[in-house]
Amino acid sequence: MYIKRILLDVVLLVLFLLTVSFQFLPKILHEVLGILIPVAVVLHLIWNRPWFSSLLREKWNFRRGISAVINWLLMINVVVIPL
Repeated sequence: MYIKRILLDVVLLVLFLLTVSFQFLPKILHEVLGILIPVAVVLHLIWNRPWFSSLLREKWNFRRGISAVINWLLMINVVVIPL
């Protein structure tokens, strides 16, 4: 399962980079990639749902706090940017 998570992260990165380089892509490919990104994000969230459940169960230290803040900011970014 760990390999699948890493592979999905790489796929998300490649999809993102291809989508933001829309000047170099045909419009239809840009639109298809734009549809695939939310599908990949939902799959990523489903596969990593133990992270959400562990937020309240485990002890917090500085590194974990910074990691959580960065992750929440990234999630907000993913939701707000397309609007």
